[in-house]
Amino acid sequence: MEATKIKKEDDVKITLKVQKEGTKDFYYTMKRDEPLQKLMIAYCERRKLGDYQSLRFHVDGDRVIGYHTPRELQLDNGYIIDAWSEDKVLLDKSSVKKQDDRDSVTLKVEKQGCKDYYFTLKRDEPLEKLMISFCQHYNLGHYKTIQFHKYDGSRVQGHQTPNQLDLENEDVIDAWELSTGGAFRIAKC
Repeated sequence: MEATKIKKEDDVKITLKVQKEGTKDFYYTMKRDEPLQKLMIAYCERRKLGDYQSLRFHVDGDRVIGYHTPRELQLDNGYIIDAWSEDKVLLDKSSVKKQDDRDSVTLKVEKQGCKDYYFTLKRDEPLEKLMISFCQHYNLGHYKTIQFHKYDGSRVQGHQTPNQLDLENEDVIDAWELSTGGAFRIAKC
């Protein structure tokens, strides 16, 4: 009886949403144990983007690799996968350098009432990616309704990069909701 129950659960399909700035959302239905490479290839074919490896796919700020499965990443029906274009410099294979820890930085976002949120990005990528991912993860609405600040209290803007702000691994960014009017609201994280 247990084997039948497990078999039925494995056969359940889920629908995932891929979103990329400037394009319509893309929905893909697949089994929980199928590699996400199928979704990546289908997305790139539908959008006529060429090889799926020319994009970066992320779930909650973590990079998705083709062999990952929805079950492995604990993805449920309706989960959002973000797609980002690689930098144009990286498209020229002769200029690709092996990425090491100095090329990327992992930052921690803290918000009262929320679990700490870690996000890894390249040192020259805009922090807007971190802001968008954080707000989507906690269903906080548009990222511009949240203020982000460095540990020293200075405001972080979306167009700024970790290099411009001298951010290092494990540096903390505080997130605060903007208050409008006299209403008081606490976001549930």
